[in-house]
Amino acid sequence: MGAPFPPISTTDLPAYYRELGDDEILRSIKNFDDDIHFEQFDHKVRNPNSRNFLMDFGDDEAWCAFDLEANSFTRLLGTNVCLASSN
Repeated sequence: MGAPFPPISTTDLPAYYRELGDDEILRSIKNFDDDIHFEQFDHKVRNPNSRNFLMDFGDDEAWCAFDLEANSFTRLLGTNVCLASSN
């Protein structure tokens, strides 16, 4: 499946996404707080053909991706990042 948004530099992504080694995540995830992506997110969320989405809320920024395959979600859920709690 192609990337739903124009690619961003993977160096702009948090290290925990880069370290997963999942090309689909690297192609799909975008900074939700970046105004440049708002129109694209708005379009995808209203699209009845969108199958799923991921929202990752952090203290300083949020990340979003649409239409990830099951193996990408499995990889994300298998990391300690998803299981960690903030102190």
